Amino acid sequence: QDGGQTDIPQGPPMTAGEREGVRVAINQCWNIGSLSTAAQRIKLVMRVEMTEEGTPISDSITMTGFEGGDEAAAQQAFEAARRAVVRGVKGCGGKPGYDLDPAKYGEWNVMNLTFDASGMRLR
Repeated sequence: QDGGQTDIPQGPPMTAGEREGVRVAINQCWNIGSLSTAAQRIKLVMRVEMTEEGTPISDSITMTGFEGGDEAAAQQAFEAARRAVVRGVKGCGGKPGYDLDPAKYGEWNVMNLTFDASGMRLR
């Protein structure tokens, strides 16, 4: 995990509650209703780099893999997942956004997220 960035505070691991908070915030914004049936079948993995303020760096959000469909369906699902991650910062549906401990930045500065029709999970 150390890519030469030794100045990033590692801190203790994220607690189950912190991981759950991120999951809930993103899932509140994860809307598959507008996706094609093919895109709803996709399971995708994406990588997200975060700022120290707990905001996703938009240009860093990349799809690192997918299964269950073709490239077009995966791209459609990725765009919806990307929107959920970006919007999850502020919260959706009146729920709060991410509550990430700055002392643990080294634990959450890069997140690998798995999305499918049932929602998002932190890997």
